[in-house]
Amino acid sequence: MPTPHARSSSADPGPARRPRAFPVGDGPRTLFQATTAKAICRRCPLQDACLKGAFERGEEFGGWGGTD
Repeated sequence: MPTPHARSSSADPGPARRPRAFPVGDGPRTLFQATTAKAICRRCPLQDACLKGAFERGEEFGGWGGTD
């Protein structure tokens, strides 16, 4: 099943502006990447559905629905 973001082409900023999917580490670059990703999520019309789906699937990692 596709993720909510895969179904919402209008919410996708495109590959050139898409943040790294899984920031790794604890330095300033990682914090910037996570903050940028959350800002994109806040504008997404599927934010609530994304977060709900993550809870239903038992996702343990990631920034689903703009959270961490």
